[in-house]
Amino acid sequence: MASSVAPYEQLVRQVEALKAENSHLRQELRDNSSHLSKLETETSGMKEVLKHLQGKLEQEARVLVSSGQTEVLEQLKGERLYNLKFQPPALGPEPASRTPEGSPVHGSGPSKDSFGELSRATIRLLEELDRERCFLLNEIEKEEKEKLWYYSQLQGLSKRLDELPHVETFSMQMDLIRQQLEFEAQHIRSLMEERFGTSDEMVQRAQIRASRLEQIDKELLEAQDRVQQTEPQVPNGAEPGPRGGVGPRRTGLLESCSPPPTSSWASRLSAFWGALGLFPRPWSSPCRPCWR
Repeated sequence: MASSVAPYEQLVRQVEALKAENSHLRQELRDNSSHLSKLETETSGMKEVLKHLQGKLEQEARVLVSSGQTEVLEQLKGERLYNLKFQPPALGPEPASRTPEGSPVHGSGPSKDSFGELSRATIRLLEELDRERCFLLNEIEKEEKEKLWYYSQLQGLSKRLDELPHVETFSMQMDLIRQQLEFEAQHIRSLMEERFGTSDEMVQRAQIRASRLEQIDKELLEAQDRVQQTEPQVPNGAEPGPRGGVGPRRTGLLESCSPPPTSSWASRLSAFWGALGLFPRPWSSPCRPCWR
């Protein structure tokens, strides 16, 4: 009689262990579903931010058209991320200015007002480029953190699979636990692919972002050169101060940035840029404009 009770008690303990394991797995699945819903909400928010940035770009382009800065507008229209819906009006020849006596006078160069308009338009372009650069860096950081979360879940499941005892005889309990862990790992892989796409798509997206960041750095340098070339010269090596006075000579809007942060995502991003053969200039933290 005692010999028949022992297997029954062992079977009851196995059933209780299976119930506890299944409850734990169901709780993890609920947590994963909640995290996925949160990620979808954040994605919707990013779409709204992109729509807002598109509207700002349209508004800035109209300002450029009204001020006659069509060369900057052409650069904006040449970018794949922008989709400007209007064409600048054709600019006719400017009438010659006349003296009080009525004789036409041809100006010897751009006026100070034109210099100011060009500088302000270029500075607005610098601000837009810097905001887009911050946005891309934040997107890279956020995606990297989300991937790390998925990878940590998969590593945890793999570790639990490796820790399962290896028994010589068939055990229904161990087989059910192993099947449940494998099913959860496959479910997480499916969620990750649905969130980020296939591995080829992730690589392609990273290459596009890295290429765009390199292009933004190049445009920031070019815009800085335009500002310096159009600023009116002041004798004795000085330049106008904030209110038109003479102040110390500036080295340019795009000054040297601090070294890249030592966080793990930034190190991985720098390594990825190096693997692609891209060597952007030093940059500061994602949300600190480096051209000021």
